[in-house]
Amino acid sequence: MGIFPIYFTRYKLTVDETYLISDGKRIREAKFVRSTERGFNFIDVATQKKLFKKHLYPREIVYEGMKEFTFMILKNITIDKKQTV
Repeated sequence: MGIFPIYFTRYKLTVDETYLISDGKRIREAKFVRSTERGFNFIDVATQKKLFKKHLYPREIVYEGMKEFTFMILKNITIDKKQTV
């Protein structure tokens, strides 16, 4: 798990999926996108802005065509996949 496992939660995220992200104060609807060659970020659906100042980098090596990655994200941030009706 790495250093300080009590501070992080492991998430398996899929590119171009919509997620609900909460920091304890509010819930945002965001799309998970590839923002650089190896980095990823969430785009807020309402404002079209990136949610995190810094990119997220997966635990796996990034190859072209991959869609699902594992990330270690701070424990106070909750990520749930948005259910489609």
